[in-house]
Amino acid sequence: MVTTQEPLTQQRANRIAVEYKQCRGSFEYFVTHYVYILEPPPGAGIIKFQPWPHLMEFTQALAQHRLLLVLKARQLGFSWLVAAYGLWWCIFYYGSVILKLSRNQDEAFKLLEKAKFVDSQLPEWLRLKRGSDSGGEITYPTQQSVITALPSTPDAGRGPTASVVICDELDFHPYAEENYSALKPTIDAGGQFIGLSTANKFKVVSKFKELYKGAKNSENNFKVFFYPWTCRPGRDQAWYDAQKKDDPIGVEKEYPNTEQEALAPSSAACYFNVEKLKAMLDDVKSPIETRKGGLIRIWKPVVVGKKYTAGADPGTGGAYSKGGLAILDWATGEHVADIHGSIHPDDLAQESATLCKEYNLALLGGECNNKEVGGAYIKKVLEIGYPNLYYRNVVNGLKKPEHAGWQTDSKTRPVMLAELEEAIRNRQLTSYCQEFIGECYSFIRNEKGRIEGAEGSTDDRVMKMAIAWQMRKHVKMGSGGFAMVKSQSSMS
Repeated sequence: MVTTQEPLTQQRANRIAVEYKQCRGSFEYFVTHYVYILEPPPGAGIIKFQPWPHLMEFTQALAQHRLLLVLKARQLGFSWLVAAYGLWWCIFYYGSVILKLSRNQDEAFKLLEKAKFVDSQLPEWLRLKRGSDSGGEITYPTQQSVITALPSTPDAGRGPTASVVICDELDFHPYAEENYSALKPTIDAGGQFIGLSTANKFKVVSKFKELYKGAKNSENNFKVFFYPWTCRPGRDQAWYDAQKKDDPIGVEKEYPNTEQEALAPSSAACYFNVEKLKAMLDDVKSPIETRKGGLIRIWKPVVVGKKYTAGADPGTGGAYSKGGLAILDWATGEHVADIHGSIHPDDLAQESATLCKEYNLALLGGECNNKEVGGAYIKKVLEIGYPNLYYRNVVNGLKKPEHAGWQTDSKTRPVMLAELEEAIRNRQLTSYCQEFIGECYSFIRNEKGRIEGAEGSTDDRVMKMAIAWQMRKHVKMGSGGFAMVKSQSSMS
């Protein structure tokens, strides 16, 4: 912290020279002896940097590793630490280029303000004269050093070689994939990359999670760290319980206790009952048979006289997007067979017809949305001549081709998802497919209230299962097999 300047005696000059050398040689020494931070209310105002054990561990890692990722809870002091770290480089290493990337401009400027504050509190013999000093950049002409703060935009990070790249809250960056591709080459000459973030609970797949999980599996060279909410001194179970009582969803997102908890989708936001999904995992087992290189999986063989229903989702992202079919035992609600993978609608139609025929002519409800995908799928099923295809509208016993297939729309979607949720919650549905259950975990009520797959996840398995479950309402038992009892249009 800045104090009244002492007269420059030889003794003081010698002491400064020793201290300067110590600071230059060790960021840990610099940050623990000379860095002051601003603790916001109801804190203590300007305070000396707190050498909490987790921060000291990471400080040492900064001296040992070029590529670092931190998965953490909120408010553990990392923003101040990396702000001081970038400043330390600029003070002591000529030509330093420090690039700080945040999810938006406001956050980028706030991170740079921390560096400015640390700078303002240093003793005069450590402070450098600033050149340009704006919301997004500080330069130090005598050292030819610069700290630049940028929001995550498509082009952010394209530029000169960086000494240190700091990405704060990386899991929330809207262009993390593009930014990483642009930033990585800038540090390949020997620079350092530091990615810090709490986990984005509404994004199952992200660049941050990909890198973090890849490092855990020894698939890249990153050194990873996880720091739970308990790291910060003064936090105990009573503190956590009080926070959770006030904001259970926020606490789950911001204050994980384990790495698994941090990386898991939000249970509070999860559309399906998480406890029931956990119980369903106990049912998971390997298929008794696979076909077509794993495209088709069979968990239970067909039983003569049993009735089955099927739901197909041909995909919506293009002709070769992932799609598939789920077959259910009409009486028990068991998921007995499945098709899933990157498959053309025509091929899926052929495989669907073959498998449904095997399962005693299962009532096949194929989603017909999207002319090029769903429409193509239904057209092919009709051409094949599969005899037990679902029609969403039957007038006077007539089944017109234009009414073939299941239409997922604003009226039917809430119903089909609500009834699938009910089936899972009441354990009426049994699935042996781990991938389906995993997809259910990432099916959420997002921040805008829409029910959908979390960002970066897929919903193909959920939707085909929801259609298969709906088909159970559209058939009746009898000596003649299945017969439609209610059209989709009558539901709405």
